[in-house]
Amino acid sequence: MPLKIAPSQVCPQCGHKKKKELSQHVHNCDKCNFVADRDVAAAMVMLNYAKGLGTSLSNVDAEPLSKAPQFCGGLRKVQQMKRQKPRT
Repeated sequence: MPLKIAPSQVCPQCGHKKKKELSQHVHNCDKCNFVADRDVAAAMVMLNYAKGLGTSLSNVDAEPLSKAPQFCGGLRKVQQMKRQKPRT
C-alpha cells in the first residue's frame, strides 16, 4: 500500500501534521515554530521524502527508508548499464 503524504499539511522541520485552509499561504508550525512559505515548506517535505528521510528533518541522522540502487548520469549512461550482460 503506498504511503499517503500531505506535503502542504506537514512541517518539514519536525513532521507535525496540521490541516490548513487553502487561504493560508504561510506555514507556521505550532510545535517547533518553523515558519516558511507554504509552497516552499511543501517542497521541503517532498525533498526530504525523496532523500529517504521521511517527511521531516528531525530524523536527518536516521538511515534512509530504502536501499534502492541510485542511477546517476544521463539517459545514455543508464541505457548502457541496462545493456551490460550480468557477470556470473
